[in-house]
Amino acid sequence: EILGYRIVPVNPSVLGKNSQKTEPWTEQIFVCHPSHTGPQLESSLYIARKKTEAKLTYDSLYICSLSTKTIVYKGMLKSV
Repeated sequence: EILGYRIVPVNPSVLGKNSQKTEPWTEQIFVCHPSHTGPQLESSLYIARKKTEAKLTYDSLYICSLSTKTIVYKGMLKSV
């Protein structure tokens, strides 16, 4: 179940013009499962991430992390 999400705040003013053109859109989601907790939830999230990545291309979506233990913010820019 998705509890909520937010658009991760960024400061594009620190980027050069070329980097601003390829700056990614980043969102953070908050999820829960009605019965899975601990390692079982972590495993379910891993499987969900892998299935989603297999269906979508990098141009559509890149999942930095889907974990109960780790929050990852990556500064990724695409080369043109």
